[in-house]
Amino acid sequence: MCEYCRRYKCPSSCPDYEGQSFGLSARVGACESCETLIYEDDEYYAKNDKILCPECAEELIPSELLDFLGCEDVKDFFEMLY
Repeated sequence: MCEYCRRYKCPSSCPDYEGQSFGLSARVGACESCETLIYEDDEYYAKNDKILCPECAEELIPSELLDFLGCEDVKDFFEMLY
């Protein structure tokens, strides 16, 4: 539980807000890149068995994004979209 807002998931107005839960939700896994633990209530991106936190997902270069999505090249990416 957060010591500032006294909640298990801090609202964005809390001074201790980091977008993380404090234990009530089940753990989904860990970020593939930074290994931060991710819980059901957290924001995250998942494809197959891979999980990324929003911070690491924003830092992906195009080739890493294609790999995360399971695409070999841009053509595969567009075929996945349509």
